Amino acid sequence: MFQREFEILDAVFEGNISEEILKFTIDGHIYIESIAEFKKFCAEATFAFPGLGVSVGDWVNIEIVAEALSQNENIANIHLPFMGDYDAMRVALALQTNKKLTTLDLSDTGIEDPAAIEIAKALQTNNTLTVLDLRGTEVSDLFAIAIGKAMQTKNTLTILDIGYTQVSDIGAIEIAKALQTNNKLRTLDLSQTQISDCGATVIGNMLHINNTLTRLYLCENQVSDPGVTAIIHALQKNSTLTTLDLSGTQVSDPGATEIANALQTNNTLTTLDLSRTQVTDLGAKSISNALKTNNALTMLDLSWTQVSDPGAIAIGNMLQVNNTLMTLNLYGTQVSDPGVLAIGKALQTNNSLTNLNLRSTQVSNPGAIALGNALQTNNTLTTLDLQATQISDLGATAICNALKTNNTLTRLDICGVQVSDLLLFKAISNALQANCMLNDA
Repeated sequence: MFQREFEILDAVFEGNISEEILKFTIDGHIYIESIAEFKKFCAEATFAFPGLGVSVGDWVNIEIVAEALSQNENIANIHLPFMGDYDAMRVALALQTNKKLTTLDLSDTGIEDPAAIEIAKALQTNNTLTVLDLRGTEVSDLFAIAIGKAMQTKNTLTILDIGYTQVSDIGAIEIAKALQTNNKLRTLDLSQTQISDCGATVIGNMLHINNTLTRLYLCENQVSDPGVTAIIHALQKNSTLTTLDLSGTQVSDPGATEIANALQTNNTLTTLDLSRTQVTDLGAKSISNALKTNNALTMLDLSWTQVSDPGAIAIGNMLQVNNTLMTLNLYGTQVSDPGVLAIGKALQTNNSLTNLNLRSTQVSNPGAIALGNALQTNNTLTTLDLQATQISDLGATAICNALKTNNTLTRLDICGVQVSDLLLFKAISNALQANCMLNDA
């Protein structure tokens, strides 16, 4: 297995490659459909590769898989998509003795609390599992309480995904309590659960103390400004959280203002997702003002919010001085040409933004011409999405002309626009291909 890869690595390291290096060089995914294939894999696997995902089909008896795990076969990353409670309990039993499995993916299965609780209990003694994915399962607060208890012991979990489950504030509170002392977990995904401001407030209190969590996903929850305020207040002193996803929540301008206040002092948050929230131009202005001095945030997502031209103009003014933001998403907003004119002007001098998404906005030819002018001098932007806008031949021609000298833009999406000249499409495509070849050289 992977003989060719081994030969290449052996040549590169002149025969001195260590087992630890080798373990992390294999990255991929394989799907095993039969018992015979699974047994063959176990027999041939030389090492337990953390980057090699092994997905087991429904024709493979889970009892055989559980037995392999209990015997410490070389499996580090496994996905069991066809799993019921009885089978999950057998896997939980195997985890008590297993010393090689690092990732257990049981997402989108029918697992309920009884079996999930057994897995949580096993993790009180298991010291190798780092990733547990129960996304889209039937688990609820009972499991959250059990996993919270497990994380208070000597536990190695670094990623816990229980998004799209029945976990509510009760479970979130227990997990947050555990994270006041837990120093291992790096990623917590509670997307589209039943968490409200009560749970978010306790999570915020936890962030005042916790110094290891780096990514927090709370999208599609019933969290509004009070809950967000509690989390954001913690960010004024928290120095580890880098990603905060509040997309699809009920955050509005007061919450956005609190976020802006935190960004004036916080220097660790790099990714902020406020898409599909109730943020308007007022909130966008507050955040933009904060980003004039913030030197950490690299991704801001305001897609499908109520932001329009006043907010986009404030963003444009910010981009004239900000040299950190790399990705800006305004997809589906009410931004039109005045806002894009301000952003285009900023891009003439901005040297950090690489990805700009204006898909499904009200941009038309004046905005496209402004972007074309910017591309004549800008040497940073690599991706520009103008799909489903009101741009026609005139605006597309301005961008096409800019690509005669611009050699950094490699992806431009103008599907669904009002361009009728097919030769214009071809000229733009040729220019982008040339840029790709140039940047790959």
